[in-house]
Amino acid sequence: MRRFSKAWMLALTLLIGLPALSMAQNDEPNAPVRFGVFAGVNFNNAALGGNAANAIPGFTIPVSADLSDGQGYGPYAGLIAEYNPAPDQFLGLQTRFGYDNRRANITPNGGNGEVEASISYWAIEPALRFNLGGNDMHLTLGPGFHILAANDFDFRLPGVAEVEDVENGRLNDVAVSLWGGFGFDIPLGDFSENGTRWYLTPFVEGSWLINQLKTGVAAGNDNLDDTWSTVTVRGGLQFKYGMGGPKGEQPIADVPAPTGDVAVAIQTPVGGVMAQRPMIEYLPLLNYVFYEPSETPIPSRYATLSSSQARSFDENSLEAMDAPSAGDPSESTRSQRQLDVYYNVVNIIADRMEKNPGKNIQVVGSGPDVAAATSRAENVKQYLITTFGLPADRVSSRGQKEPVNKSGTPSTPKGDMTLVKEENIRVELIGDEDLMRPVKLKVFQDMPIENDMAISVKATEPVQRWTVRVTGDGGVDRTYGPFYGDRAYVNATPILGDRSNGTYTATVTATDRSGNTMTNTEKFSLTKTNLEPVTSTRYSVIFDYDDDASMERYSTFLRNTVAPNVPNGSIIYIHGHTDVIGLEDYNYQLSVDRAKEAEKVLSDELKKLGKSDVTFESYGFGETTYRAPFSNDKPETRHYNRTVMIEIIPDSN
Repeated sequence: MRRFSKAWMLALTLLIGLPALSMAQNDEPNAPVRFGVFAGVNFNNAALGGNAANAIPGFTIPVSADLSDGQGYGPYAGLIAEYNPAPDQFLGLQTRFGYDNRRANITPNGGNGEVEASISYWAIEPALRFNLGGNDMHLTLGPGFHILAANDFDFRLPGVAEVEDVENGRLNDVAVSLWGGFGFDIPLGDFSENGTRWYLTPFVEGSWLINQLKTGVAAGNDNLDDTWSTVTVRGGLQFKYGMGGPKGEQPIADVPAPTGDVAVAIQTPVGGVMAQRPMIEYLPLLNYVFYEPSETPIPSRYATLSSSQARSFDENSLEAMDAPSAGDPSESTRSQRQLDVYYNVVNIIADRMEKNPGKNIQVVGSGPDVAAATSRAENVKQYLITTFGLPADRVSSRGQKEPVNKSGTPSTPKGDMTLVKEENIRVELIGDEDLMRPVKLKVFQDMPIENDMAISVKATEPVQRWTVRVTGDGGVDRTYGPFYGDRAYVNATPILGDRSNGTYTATVTATDRSGNTMTNTEKFSLTKTNLEPVTSTRYSVIFDYDDDASMERYSTFLRNTVAPNVPNGSIIYIHGHTDVIGLEDYNYQLSVDRAKEAEKVLSDELKKLGKSDVTFESYGFGETTYRAPFSNDKPETRHYNRTVMIEIIPDSN
């Protein structure tokens, strides 16, 4: 049994020790559906009990030649199918259909010679796939079902018998196994335009095949203790064709290996810099009214109407408000345009209640002074009743110390607590989804999302944060960042400006974890395109404070409202943002996670709708102010910055 024990030790080492390799994982895009082939070698360790090879027709091994354990090698090959939803999910599925040879050479006890047992099976092996930290390293565990394909025994026992090509009639037609092991997916090349990619996967595994031998009482021979099982350690390669990955994604330019400093690569907008784009935007309705601690009437920045104005108010009139810009908030009126809509929140909800007589609403005031909070809620209630004429029994009000969805957590930095306290002095208007649906706006986008340049960095030491300064034609001198990943996006519109083309220099300054500074420069050119822009559509999701799980609550909106309105062949840009409360690197990752989760929900639903020709570009900006939808100087603008924006650009052909 010594060799058998060593095999078990080797199998356990492979199954337990290899997870350490998973530390070097990544979360790059993934092709979840895969088909392919596999091939490997089995190292078999047969374990026999009793006289397990006896009772072969026409041949009997005497007790003096009883069989011991044995070892041997055999081929293992077949077809593989896999579903791997990483990096979004930990669990996947895998199934193999293959040829599994459990050959072993066995030496009889008490004599010379050997028995060569070549036993082969057709194997069906389903398994769960557990992703260990990313797309690549994974553990597979599952059962196996083995149908006997052939068995061929050669007996060479000097002084006893020499027989070849004998079938052992006591082998079961079906055997079962338990197996598990580790694999590492190696992507081969970039994704194709159709979202496909090849993968090469080395694997090492252990398998325990049991109940290979029939037991019972043969005529004149008690063989109840006769058993045959095989422990196998195997290794090999899988070659898989993956489908369902990001489609039409332009590969980021390779970043050259750094030679002691940081290396930079820049990918400019494909086809040139696009002009202003018309857009239909659905602005989420933030159902909060924010107050100063001393205020109890509705604050003056919120639009309040007279009774006569209320009778003629229609939220559709907001669709045609002036200043239709949707670009950089520091250089345009986009943010003010949307805030003008938001400041009509009480009027919008009242208008919707008038048009839907069965709808009711709760008005909940909050703040450290509960009496003041109650007064604020009552004032809003009375405005709805007296100005819009809503029945009193359709509007309820109350005051409390903390809002329903409060801002701040125990981990909020002390320096940000003043901003957090401002946000918790508010009135919340709570109603059903129809009352809180987004507001439709017609706008022009000054900085089309497809004008983003991708800037990638690579350094000899891990980069903690970095910035990029762009200088060049027309006196351009702009600094962007800080960034925390190895790739960032900068919109080319304000860089090129009104010029038809220009040449620029990007200077990257990076800081590693030890505080050392690295710099490098890269030149690039921009050209304005003459293509006529098509009208895009933008939806947004806003989040409560520090909430990275809200996307599930917006799943119905994304599946039932957004997905049906996505034309097949579209490009969907999804980008996440946060406010400035909290740590910058944490906010960056939070924005990335939110954008990826929105992509997952939409991608799943689009596949169900048969819209397979859709391309996604998803990334996060964190609290980066130059790309923030709003400023961060008010509670309402910080709330609106906690967002994921989903822009759909239909195929122009």
